[in-house]
Amino acid sequence: MRPGRAVASFDSTTGLLRGLSNYLAGRDAPLLDQLPAALEPAMNGLMAGVNRLH
Repeated sequence: MRPGRAVASFDSTTGLLRGLSNYLAGRDAPLLDQLPAALEPAMNGLMAGVNRLH
């Protein structure tokens, strides 16, 4: 079952849970519904590039 169907996506606790589960799986934290889901892959790539500028 997809997390969006099982758990409310607007709660901060849900955001922390999703971030922690992604971290433990070796992935980056999701954008947590800040943008439409279709833009998430592109924004992840863009933000990874921005993070490398530091």
